[in-house]
Amino acid sequence: MSLPLLLIQPTAQGFTDAALLTFLAILLLSMVRLRRQSLLILLALMAIGWLILPQLPSVGQLRQAGSFVLIFACLLPTLTLVRATALTMPSVLDTQTRLGQL
Repeated sequence: MSLPLLLIQPTAQGFTDAALLTFLAILLLSMVRLRRQSLLILLALMAIGWLILPQLPSVGQLRQAGSFVLIFACLLPTLTLVRATALTMPSVLDTQTRLGQL
């Protein structure tokens, strides 16, 4: 979502639902590339959340919480671009090599 849309708080629920579905699709596609260790951590966090919550949230509660998550979802492409750029820099590769030798 763009900043103007976030500031005016759109009343069109369909727009927010479409954005949430798109975000979930991106999350699912990115989970394909996760390592087994990362997937185990996610499963453990989900299990802990399931044990802590007294009841599962309703669809309305998930939709309301998801609208706040969309603000931070805008950072994901930026972080991906920064990471891809950093991995091509010789100084970053040198630092990673040095850290690996510790």
